[in-house]
Amino acid sequence: MNTYEELETWAMDQVQDSYELYYVDYHDELSQDQITALIDGDVDRAMELTWEYSHEHINDMAWDEAMNILDRLKDMVDPEVWEEHEDEIMDKLKVDLVIAIEQNDQGVSLVDLCRHTAPIQVMVPVIDEDEAEWADQRTPDQLLGALDLPCDEAHRTEARFLINEAPTDMGMAYIQFEVRPEALIYPDHDRLIVKNPKVVYGNPFTGGVWDSHSSDIFKDLTMHVNIYTLLPDNAWGYSVKEIYGGNYYPSSMVVM
Repeated sequence: MNTYEELETWAMDQVQDSYELYYVDYHDELSQDQITALIDGDVDRAMELTWEYSHEHINDMAWDEAMNILDRLKDMVDPEVWEEHEDEIMDKLKVDLVIAIEQNDQGVSLVDLCRHTAPIQVMVPVIDEDEAEWADQRTPDQLLGALDLPCDEAHRTEARFLINEAPTDMGMAYIQFEVRPEALIYPDHDRLIVKNPKVVYGNPFTGGVWDSHSSDIFKDLTMHVNIYTLLPDNAWGYSVKEIYGGNYYPSSMVVM
């Protein structure tokens, strides 16, 4: 190999068909921005953020691999040939190698990041701010109707207890549960079956809420939730975890 074209051909032939320039290990997980994007149903944005976060590392690894190829090339050719073409090799060929290597990178696996991330706490509105009643206008029947539960005496008693325990006169309500983040990546259906979600009642904008943690009636609650109605658990102000303090994880289950 004596000409630049021959050196270039050999070097570019060393580029592998596939690279894994960023290995997702158990320390890696979704960022809050990526979680928010998944809850919003914007998987493309979550993947874009993944690229933004990892690109600097990927670029460094690509440069390292390019230099490895050029070091091998330098060892193979006559020193005078290398010296003759060195400027073009370092200014052009190295850049071309980096571009080719990055193009063949498999990218950071969003699925792997999801698997290393704890379940996401989400909420789904049941009675929003516009529908909320105040003071004496808050009724068990409204809450039970929003949850699609029977308006019999047992359910009314539990619903009334939830309403009375809420430290507020405002009657907003939502269900809260956990969902695995990978369930939100290009789902093949738009509904989740949620068993035993927490029912939260009151005014989350002020933190004045009470939930169904002690209710036997609500433990049998199963709801079919549109995946595009999910909101972050603090979308209405305070999350239940923030209100109660510590690690608060609902004992709910999502059936895919």
